[in-house]
Amino acid sequence: MSSAINKKVKSKEFTGRHMLVLMVTFFGVILAVNIYMMFEAVTTFRGEDIKQSYRQGLDYNQTLEKRSIQNSRGWSADIIINQDHTLVLHIIDQNDFVIRGLEIEGVLKHPVETDLDIPLIFKADANTGSYIATLPTDIKGKRWMKTKASYANSGDGEDVVFETKNEIWLK
Repeated sequence: MSSAINKKVKSKEFTGRHMLVLMVTFFGVILAVNIYMMFEAVTTFRGEDIKQSYRQGLDYNQTLEKRSIQNSRGWSADIIINQDHTLVLHIIDQNDFVIRGLEIEGVLKHPVETDLDIPLIFKADANTGSYIATLPTDIKGKRWMKTKASYANSGDGEDVVFETKNEIWLK
């Protein structure tokens, strides 16, 4: 009878085989979770909000020079969002005169996913000098609107470019 008791006691001992199973299980779970997280991180977000961000970084001095020229011009953008989902854009010079004759390109940028950005088509209103774009009705929340206005009739023969970024909330 004592040999049967010794076998039961011996089977409950913590052996090297138990430790091996615990260690392999522990690190296997950690490795599986890490592989899953890496896969999700790589496949869901590229990590850049702007296409060719590396190239933009190399050309940063030219970007600063363009912004300096734009700031010296004194233009500003005034945005109104109407109840009928139209966005009205006024570009005003330093003397509070509306600037007419611009070609406007606009993008409604999603806060996180660049694939959800929506290009905006602006039409000039000859009476008011404003530029009007229709917004999609199915989007809500925080968005950034980036507009680029170009004006080809400057005195020095070079196109005048005005860029603005505005944060808007859609209800």
